[in-house]
Amino acid sequence: MKVTFKNKFKFSPDGYSNVTYAPGEHDVSERCAEVAKEAGALTVKAKPTVNSKSA
Repeated sequence: MKVTFKNKFKFSPDGYSNVTYAPGEHDVSERCAEVAKEAGALTVKAKPTVNSKSA
């Protein structure tokens, strides 16, 4: 799963070792992405807005 970290993010995939991700885009496990999202460590891409009025 591709995510984009705002800042350096540390994650322990097995409870013993640590992996440090630099800011930017990385391919991570679903669990890592879930933890990073809950920690507020991910960059959220804005969804395009739909303007219902035509010019």
